[in-house]
Amino acid sequence: MVRRLEFDEGQAIRLLGVPVMVWRWARCSGLVPVPDLPDGRWSRAVLEGLDVGVLRASVPPELVEPADAADRLAAALGTPNVPGRPPVVSAALVANLVARGVLADLSGNPRYVWINPEQVDRLAARPDVRRLLAG
Repeated sequence: MVRRLEFDEGQAIRLLGVPVMVWRWARCSGLVPVPDLPDGRWSRAVLEGLDVGVLRASVPPELVEPADAADRLAAALGTPNVPGRPPVVSAALVANLVARGVLADLSGNPRYVWINPEQVDRLAARPDVRRLLAG
């Protein structure tokens, strides 16, 4: 049997035996380096050099949905979302931040989005948060 030497994202996840959420957060937080091969793949050596325990431990115990992230961002702006009124920061805006790569979707499921609340809080603390929210 031939040992695979190059891995795309799905193959890397299977090799390491981690959930998609763990992989995505580890990539976002820099624990997984950028692909080391020219075609956007990782070498076996790079993947085998990763500490799976550290990757797993990096994921927060609780994740939030876009609506919760929107509420956190609105509160940080000093203009909280009020039930029954148009939101200051909407879940759709948070989805746009995910699509732009400002926030990471950790779900691995196209129907659901799960976000690290610590990442939302770091975004809320940025001096340019209003500009980022404006698009």
